[in-house]
Amino acid sequence: MARARQFFTWTVGSVFVTVIAYGGAALASAFFFVEAGGQAIDPGEPEIMVCANAVHADLLLPLHDPLIDWNQVLPGAIPENMPADGMIAFGWGDLVLFRDVPEWSDLSAPVAVAAIAGRHETALRVAVTGPRPVAEGCEPVHASKDARGKLIAYILATLKRAPDGRPVRLGIVPGARLYAAAGRYSPFHTCNQWVANGLAAADLPHARFAPFSFGVLWPMEKQALADLR
Repeated sequence: MARARQFFTWTVGSVFVTVIAYGGAALASAFFFVEAGGQAIDPGEPEIMVCANAVHADLLLPLHDPLIDWNQVLPGAIPENMPADGMIAFGWGDLVLFRDVPEWSDLSAPVAVAAIAGRHETALRVAVTGPRPVAEGCEPVHASKDARGKLIAYILATLKRAPDGRPVRLGIVPGARLYAAAGRYSPFHTCNQWVANGLAAADLPHARFAPFSFGVLWPMEKQALADLR
């Protein structure tokens, strides 16, 4: 009985320490983020954006971009007559969460555990929006053409492709389409870490470890404030 009690205490203590260390590392990484690399910003270049809610972050790029024709890359995903300043949002994550959990209140423990363990396939969720969102949790990013090109390349590398070279469509969810994606979800490779890795690839402000959405948004906000000084 004493051994069982000791084992239980050790287990609970280990979990507690792990959670504290995980959260502490995420906070520290968000505060001491990597600043943007030196870029020649052309005022005529379109902005990109990062939008995040309490749990998930997305990358938003110009829908109409001279660097890429999204209609060719993702046939049928772009509605006709979209405004010239429309944007296209990309979010990476667990396929089952995207497809079967419309609200967080619908999330069950078995699904959450399977997602964290990386047992599900992953998907890229693609949504088309109107003009630049002006909302809490959305931060515009002034990026060079080179940085935008690197982000585009990062997104394209995430898409899994069929033998004919086309992205593999997985279906439609409210307001978005799902495409098969590379990578496995884990505590160290979350939907938010995917966005942070993309920002890192483009030499934009990012946290090295960003399992939570604040780790994506805080570096953007802090960099914007620094640029105003």
